[in-house]
Amino acid sequence: MLSTTARHSPTARGKPDVSDHIVRLQAFERWRPPRKIEDFEAILGKEEWTAYWLAWEKINLDLRECQKVADDLRTRIERTLQQPIPPPI
Repeated sequence: MLSTTARHSPTARGKPDVSDHIVRLQAFERWRPPRKIEDFEAILGKEEWTAYWLAWEKINLDLRECQKVADDLRTRIERTLQQPIPPPI
């Protein structure tokens, strides 16, 4: 939810114009109501669906590796500056 006060909600993070975003999302949903697709594999076929998930897993493994590199770089920078850097939100 955009307007909740949940810890990471846009409102709680102080994002401006949350109400404008809500209005645009509502307009989008009126333009084309969401359609739930129950079984992508049945539509695409097992081979393509499996290939998609293999690519998804590879990307996520790469992202985890990138995060490790970023964490190491952050540590080196903090040591050089001798002060902690706040993590991104």
